Amino acid sequence: MRFGKTSAAMQVAKENEMKKVIIVTHRPSVSIDWYDDFKKVFADTNYEYSSKTKGEYISTLMKGNKPFVYFASLQDLRLSKRVVEDESAGTQARGFDKNDEIFDATWDMLIVDEAHEGTQSILGDATFSKIPTNFTLQLSGTPFNILYKHEEEDIFTWDYVMEQEEKLNWDERNPGVPNPYAELPALSIFTYDVDTFASHIGSLGENFHDSLDGAFKFHEFFRVQKDDEGNDMAEFVHEVMVIKFLDLLVDNTLDTKFPYATEEYRNYNKHSLWLLPNRVKAIEAMEKLLRDHPIFGSNQFGIVNISGNSRDDEEDKDAKDRVAKAIKNHDYTITLTGQRLTTGASIPEWTAVFIMSDTNSATTYLQTAFRCQTPAKIEGKIKTQGYVFDFAPDRTLKLVAEAIELNHKSGKTNSPEQKDAMRQFLNFCPILAAKGGTMKPYDVENMLGQLKKAIIERVSRNGFDDPKLYNDELLQLDELDITRFNELKKIIGKSTSERVNEIKINDLGMTDLQTQQAEEVERKKKQKQELSQEEKDALRKLKEAREQKKTAISILRAVSIRMPMLVYGANVSIRDDITLQKFIELVDEESWREFMPAGLSKEGFREFTKYYDEDVFKGVAHSIRAKAFDCDDLLPTERIKAIAEIFNTFKNPDKETVLTPWNVVNMHMTKAFGGHDFSSGVTDKIGKPEWKSRDVDTSIWAQDDTKILDINSKSGLYPLLACYDIYSRQLIKNKKTEEKIFKQIWNKMLANNIYVLCKSPMAKSIALRTLAGYSGAKTNIIYINDLVKKLQQKDSFKDYNLKDELLEKFNLKDKEMKFTAVVGNPPYQVTTDTNFATPIYHLFFEAAKSLSPDYISLIHPARFLFNAGATPKEWNKQMLNDPHLSIPLYEPKSQKIFLGVDIKGGVCVTFWNKNNPNGGLGGSFVSHFELGDILAKIKIGGFEKIILPQTKTNEPIDKLFPTELRIRPNYFEKFPDIFTAKKKGDYTIKIIGLEKGNKRTERMQKVN
Repeated sequence: MRFGKTSAAMQVAKENEMKKVIIVTHRPSVSIDWYDDFKKVFADTNYEYSSKTKGEYISTLMKGNKPFVYFASLQDLRLSKRVVEDESAGTQARGFDKNDEIFDATWDMLIVDEAHEGTQSILGDATFSKIPTNFTLQLSGTPFNILYKHEEEDIFTWDYVMEQEEKLNWDERNPGVPNPYAELPALSIFTYDVDTFASHIGSLGENFHDSLDGAFKFHEFFRVQKDDEGNDMAEFVHEVMVIKFLDLLVDNTLDTKFPYATEEYRNYNKHSLWLLPNRVKAIEAMEKLLRDHPIFGSNQFGIVNISGNSRDDEEDKDAKDRVAKAIKNHDYTITLTGQRLTTGASIPEWTAVFIMSDTNSATTYLQTAFRCQTPAKIEGKIKTQGYVFDFAPDRTLKLVAEAIELNHKSGKTNSPEQKDAMRQFLNFCPILAAKGGTMKPYDVENMLGQLKKAIIERVSRNGFDDPKLYNDELLQLDELDITRFNELKKIIGKSTSERVNEIKINDLGMTDLQTQQAEEVERKKKQKQELSQEEKDALRKLKEAREQKKTAISILRAVSIRMPMLVYGANVSIRDDITLQKFIELVDEESWREFMPAGLSKEGFREFTKYYDEDVFKGVAHSIRAKAFDCDDLLPTERIKAIAEIFNTFKNPDKETVLTPWNVVNMHMTKAFGGHDFSSGVTDKIGKPEWKSRDVDTSIWAQDDTKILDINSKSGLYPLLACYDIYSRQLIKNKKTEEKIFKQIWNKMLANNIYVLCKSPMAKSIALRTLAGYSGAKTNIIYINDLVKKLQQKDSFKDYNLKDELLEKFNLKDKEMKFTAVVGNPPYQVTTDTNFATPIYHLFFEAAKSLSPDYISLIHPARFLFNAGATPKEWNKQMLNDPHLSIPLYEPKSQKIFLGVDIKGGVCVTFWNKNNPNGGLGGSFVSHFELGDILAKIKIGGFEKIILPQTKTNEPIDKLFPTELRIRPNYFEKFPDIFTAKKKGDYTIKIIGLEKGNKRTERMQKVN
């Protein structure tokens, strides 16, 4: 954590004589640190330093021969047009013309600072792909989320345990040499189980505990009151309990001593950082209670509230200054934060960190914990110890165990390496639990027990796209197994756009004994011991077996990533487990065909279930459903955010089944109908997502009798957003507080305004889970078997009528009932026996029209706009000439909408408005809207409406001069009274002409 990564990276560049070095960081505020290190490392060289704010211009250095180091901000680079407009960036934003000299150069070395942050976004990946480099060095103090991307031999690790071991053994190994690690503090973690002190705090029921792992929920404990308008207030709902909790921290009468119980303890924790839930009003409420507290509110304590966005460098600097000032003026300080200064910041005086937040990230946890490990001399004494205090013991163990496991990349949870790594960590960073008046240390077995939970949580977070889902049976593949895998590869190859390799038959798999022996040799090699030829052969075979396993996993991945969504929708009690065999039985045949690769039967998949870790699968299945279950008691705004988080972990299964990402649902619906946009990140004063109404009619959301139909639901996200838009308008009409009536209004909307059509029973179950959770609320969700065949009107379905079946299945007695709007993302194509993909999205558009709605808006391939592709030419022509049709969105690069999905001709949002016969595309679509305006003018009035022959107009230039029908260069001189220098009032038409001396100028003319 305190290794000095910057200076080490520069030393690598210097010793390898790298001429052109670029450093890219996610945190521009550290530029000063990099510059200071540059001056130290390159003091005796001719290296130059360059950045946007310091040193020589990059363009000048590129032309010269001197070696140089260029410092760049990732935030700046990723806004470049070269990055943003690449389809791999996954954004529709427009970039700026800048940084071309960086992307045009070939760099000798690229250094990525804090790589665990910058490289983990689509835009970040797109940025680095644009920087040509011969060598890349990634730096991270907490690299847990990127280690799996690299081979063991490509990773150099220097961690806390190594640092402390070197500190301990330095004098023995280096007699007479000053110990450079002597001033590095050790770390200890103390945990307190809040539940055991319920008699002092108050009753801590189910609401205070996570349904998944039972951990204490700080976001509930520190939940704040809301005013009549729904705004957060700086007052805790459980204020009395929070006050008693603060009293507990200073209580000297209990057997268990808390961090501030005695003056001795307070002196250990003189200056501390408290990590709270990242809500501004919650932190304000805590600040208020601390200031009013008899101990914490005394003049001895300085309370500093630094809540806010950690990405704001200026505010970070201000926060550090305020902390430093408080430390100078008070004997004790408490710094309150939700995020700011938890990474990268060094406040040497901090000796303690209090974790009172529900973080589930090992990276966030350890980054925050190590804030108190910065070396310091305080009042002439070397700081020797840092303390972390945590009040959710299980979560502490789980996150620390996960960090150790990730850091060592060990295959098995209870491997000797894993146990040894945990033993070493606990040796140098003991984790102690308050029990019966004493602090008892946790051991390796406690850690291993929590590690399984951590692995389950990670596999869940990764949407089953994680090697920990599989077991070591994959190291023992025989010839028959390999043949089966390669047959499966052929099946999934038809449906996935990703390249998947075949498994090669070299040496066949290893037995358990052979694997254990080879792993023992591996440990021997790490200890720099001499290996025999036989041992080298065993290592080679182990490496080949692991490569084989990796390839097998890449094949199984195409099946596995389809499972989470099916598990999420499974119609099983939350109390029951789902095993792999039960999962297969739960999914009906029609749903299996819809969600699984074409050609893979249930029986075919059963042959591969032995390669899955049953405990992990079962645990992840429970985790996904528990998260969905926890959403049921949330207010709709928070519930929708939580549901969207779950869906963000799901992957696109194949080329034909495109799951609509939540941000695309928001973009589509707001372009067509306006309404709330969860994806913009903008909220109103009461925390609700931005309401978009510019240039769009939002009236359908305010109508009591609005009826919205999703014509092809796979996730339920379209009707979820539609229901919320109607709900929010109804909420405005109601005078009661949201907490009292939200379930009543939401359930009413589900019953009366939202309708959902699915192609399979599992799709129906998934939509039900999304809209109503486990509540049992009445919904209008149906599935129609053989829907595509029926819409194709093939065989026995020649006279099929969708409206009749909808009326029957929705149990609608009013035959004249119509839907206000039909929305959704229809299936795009079906693959025939000849391997030819037949488009079918047009069938869903026509089916929507057959229901006679006021509006239709679908998102689908755009080739029909150019009368191209395999959709019927007659249908293309009909759409291009339909006066009711408009295209709110056209994107030629489909990957900007659906990441990783290549759709020829791009995608578009179609909007059909029955009540507007004056729209339409006029027979042809122009992708550039500016050209579209010109085309429209030509169609209305002809070419002469745009180009005037001989500068002659059809109307006078101004009504004051009715005979003037020509535009002349000297108009500004001849008629000065009809122009203004600047735009004002009705003077909005810009005229470009000449002044005296042929000077080009602009004037504004009034609209007649």
